[in-house]
Amino acid sequence: MLVWFTLYIKQVRTLTSSDWVATFEIYAQSKLDELRNEQQQLKLIPLENDHIRLTELKESNIYIIEDKEIMGFGAICHNEIRALFVHPNFRGNGIV
Repeated sequence: MLVWFTLYIKQVRTLTSSDWVATFEIYAQSKLDELRNEQQQLKLIPLENDHIRLTELKESNIYIIEDKEIMGFGAICHNEIRALFVHPNFRGNGIV
């Protein structure tokens, strides 16, 4: 069986201070998708205001996936994947 897909990853690099705004936006959109099917009404705390999650993220090695714009990010701490988020516009395109 032959499977064709387009791999959009042009560059994977470490996070820089100028990436935080895009990272917060991707997190917010992705988390809202994740919470959509919950039985109870949950309110999203923006990552920039969620001190526990943000601290855990900052303790990690954070990698940005981009091709002209930031498409997603992942975070690894020791042997644990702490975050893996892809902007909704780029899902289903072989990003990760």
